[in-house]
Amino acid sequence: PAFCVTLGVILNISLIIAEPNPVNNAIASSRNTTSVTLSWNKPLDSKPEYTYKVTLNGHLPIMITGNEFVTVAQLNPGTGYTFSVFTLAADNTSAHPVNVSSTTGKDTNCFNRSFSLTKVDCLICSKSYNHVFVY
Repeated sequence: PAFCVTLGVILNISLIIAEPNPVNNAIASSRNTTSVTLSWNKPLDSKPEYTYKVTLNGHLPIMITGNEFVTVAQLNPGTGYTFSVFTLAADNTSAHPVNVSSTTGKDTNCFNRSFSLTKVDCLICSKSYNHVFVY
């Protein structure tokens, strides 16, 4: 009679994914009253499958593929923001962030006018910037 022995081999394979390098030369390349455009150079070890993530003050992740820039819009005039740019590998392993701080431009249609107001609770500019409402 045939005699059969099954040998079991247990393999413990750990896959080590190296963290990608961060982007280079990240800057706020342009801005206006309600948007900031960020640009950067690819990391030194750039691979075709790398993508980028940008966060605004630690929130609002924006995923970017195929570009080394993004315009973040619908921001408030005259406000400071901190953006973080991350390199992401294909498995979403993230590089350390590169932070960029920028301030949107002040709204000259409203805030550079002079006012003599007393006992005013709130001053609001209308969206069209043609009127100033005092409450």
